[in-house]
Amino acid sequence: MNSPYGGTRLAQVRSKISPEANVAGAVYGLIVVGSLLAAESGRGLGYGEILGSAALALILYWLAHGYAAFLGQRLEEDRSLSASELRNVLLHEWEIGRAHV
Repeated sequence: MNSPYGGTRLAQVRSKISPEANVAGAVYGLIVVGSLLAAESGRGLGYGEILGSAALALILYWLAHGYAAFLGQRLEEDRSLSASELRNVLLHEWEIGRAHV
């Protein structure tokens, strides 16, 4: 297997969770999850409730961030964008969602 991370098991795991195209999105996602964990930790919620809250928040942030990027691109280019272009923007922004892994 040709991996830029090497051939060890740890390197393979790192290649699965490492942000490739959108490092800023991954950092943003980590900040969101860290903020949620800090806010929820004082409320005495269980692990499942905290995990659910973090997952829901990340999905909402990801969709909002991706849609904002899509609309910004549409306004900059002064044209209609296709559903496939929306998909590409959302895939690029998915690093926000992957940050909780």
